[in-house]
Amino acid sequence: MGRIIKILASVAGVVLGLVVALVIFLELFIDPNDYRDEIGTLVRDNTGMELKLSGDLEWSFYPVLGFEAQQVSLAMSATTAKLLELKTVVVGVKLIPLLSKEIQLDALEIDGLDATLVKNASGETNWTPPAVKEVSPAPDQDQKSKVGAVSIPEISIPLVAIRNSQIKYEDQQAKQSYTVDISALELQDVSTKEAFPLSLKARIRDNAKDAKLDVNLTLASKISANLATARYDLQDIDLDARISGVFDKPVDTSIKGSGSFDKKADEASATLTHIQFANVPASANFSVKKASIAPAISGQIKTEKFDLKQLLGELSMPPLNTQDAKALTAMQADIKLSGTPQKIDMAPLQIKLDDSVLSGNLSIVDVAKQALQFNLKINKINLDRYLSTAPRETSAAALPLATAPPNTELIPVKQLRGLTLSGTLGVDEMILKEIPIRDVGVNIYAANGDLKITNIAAKLLDGSLNGDIGVDVRGAEPVLSTKIDLNNLQMGQLLKPFVSGELLTGNSSLNLTTTTQGNDSDRLLKQALGVMQLDLVDGLLHGVNLNELVVNALNERLGNFAALVPDYQNKLPKALKQDTSLKQFKTQGQIANGIVTTPNVNADTDAGKLSGNGTINLLEKSLDYRFGVNLTSFDDHKYLKGTAWPVHCQGKFDQPVKDWCRPDTQAIGQVLENASKLALKEKAAEKIGEKLGSEGGASKDAVKEEAKKKLNEKLNQFLNKKKEE
Repeated sequence: MGRIIKILASVAGVVLGLVVALVIFLELFIDPNDYRDEIGTLVRDNTGMELKLSGDLEWSFYPVLGFEAQQVSLAMSATTAKLLELKTVVVGVKLIPLLSKEIQLDALEIDGLDATLVKNASGETNWTPPAVKEVSPAPDQDQKSKVGAVSIPEISIPLVAIRNSQIKYEDQQAKQSYTVDISALELQDVSTKEAFPLSLKARIRDNAKDAKLDVNLTLASKISANLATARYDLQDIDLDARISGVFDKPVDTSIKGSGSFDKKADEASATLTHIQFANVPASANFSVKKASIAPAISGQIKTEKFDLKQLLGELSMPPLNTQDAKALTAMQADIKLSGTPQKIDMAPLQIKLDDSVLSGNLSIVDVAKQALQFNLKINKINLDRYLSTAPRETSAAALPLATAPPNTELIPVKQLRGLTLSGTLGVDEMILKEIPIRDVGVNIYAANGDLKITNIAAKLLDGSLNGDIGVDVRGAEPVLSTKIDLNNLQMGQLLKPFVSGELLTGNSSLNLTTTTQGNDSDRLLKQALGVMQLDLVDGLLHGVNLNELVVNALNERLGNFAALVPDYQNKLPKALKQDTSLKQFKTQGQIANGIVTTPNVNADTDAGKLSGNGTINLLEKSLDYRFGVNLTSFDDHKYLKGTAWPVHCQGKFDQPVKDWCRPDTQAIGQVLENASKLALKEKAAEKIGEKLGSEGGASKDAVKEEAKKKLNEKLNQFLNKKKEE
């Protein structure tokens, strides 16, 4: 046993001695600088590129045996700028083959790589290899080439490492610029026969003026490189990245999967079995044909169910406090992709949000302009679940536009000016403000700051809605236009979300056409111009009966005019309802300066007719109307038939309806006084006329006319005296 140890020690000593002798030999008799020009010429002749070795060439004995060069630069030709520079490059060689004057790489280590890659405005790159002049082969070489193709040599390098390096990329066409800082890139056991491991630690930064993108990443994978078939595979990809600068706080991302590139077929593919972005788990697969010429992309992205509210929190975005706490907590997507770098189609597309499903197709028809085309449908959605938890307005003042803070910008002008899209959106079933809506359909078009929502159609409240909406932000301030037709809608259900209790019910139709400009609620209301028409069938004005107001006022005043209506207590309607019946209600109005003016309001009531005019002040949320109430109970009365008994309605929307209206007792008294005066005149004239007619031969009509003239003064005196009493 001891002899064996001695023999092994002797052999080791001999080998060590040979190594030491070789090192001394290399240092004393071989100077790498002698090959400086030869190396440069070799690179130039085979690649057309210009390699400069500005620093010394030295032997390296640690950590590997080989050559070491400093201050190395490479340009694509002798006339172009430097493509890259290296502070230090060490090329390790294997010892035994070197004894036979054969160089086999043992390691390649680069430190301080500084590369600049540029694509100019014409699309030309500074890394495209120059054309290399073909050298006519010697006769014997030509003969050998006919026998068979030269085989690609096998590559086997235990270590390739790049450290403390930087790559700058600038695309002058796309106006993009990025920097990649490589802390460490290592390839171990590099081979053309077997997969070998890769590890990378790097940082990617966006160099744009206002950009803050900053990505720190680590990557581990295995590479297969078949030079004969020009196929390259990435296996067991394990990428972890921390993305900063996009959101208020960094977001962690991880990717696992595999990828490949077939250079001869010019095709690439990737299968990502696991993608984790913040709290969103996903998977994806892609394939690219004509990858280097005109890439044609196809693939699919799927997400597992995730909490959208949690995602917004992890992205440091404002929280969404919804009426339903469980809303926005279950989202899932399944999207198939196809297209090119210029155009991407997503069809079919399916996104699940809580109980709703959005499906259809979406296309980015111009990636550079972010122009969209779509045809999408939602099966059902309850929008009330997603409304803010802010206190709900329950008064008549709770109109959506009127309740917004006065100086709040309602229209995102900047976003709309950059929006380019065209498409259709449909909703089978929807609930908004407790109103069930179905069969919703709209066409949407936007370009150059002009948004048009046309062919709006929906069924709701036993009726229908049709119309168009336009938002034009091309000028100094937004211009809004609307044309809305509501037909056969139940008015009570329509108003229910905006008022407390019942205000106005019945089957209604509304036609509204308006234009306005501005970007806050006050200005939009002040600048609004338009017309409207409202028809109401079998309606009720709740909380007040205008007929009853008039009847009560007449009961109080007719006692002083008993001669005019002797049986008024039996004649006036009794047991009236608490509400005003509006069997046929019609009005037209003009909108200007935040005020809706309705010069003619007409309706049939259960006790007669109603007419009037007035205004609604949208800014002050108030109304001011003067009505004339006609009672059918006086249709057979000679002097009161057709009388419009005046009622004044004035108040704020947040006041009870019963406090709005009061009878105009002074005007009612004047009407009764005038009627009494007329009745007394005619009665007195008839009596005097009969007397005068019997004394002379004048005609009856002439006598009456003469009697009226004579009695005018006395009757006036009598009535004035009665009034004073």
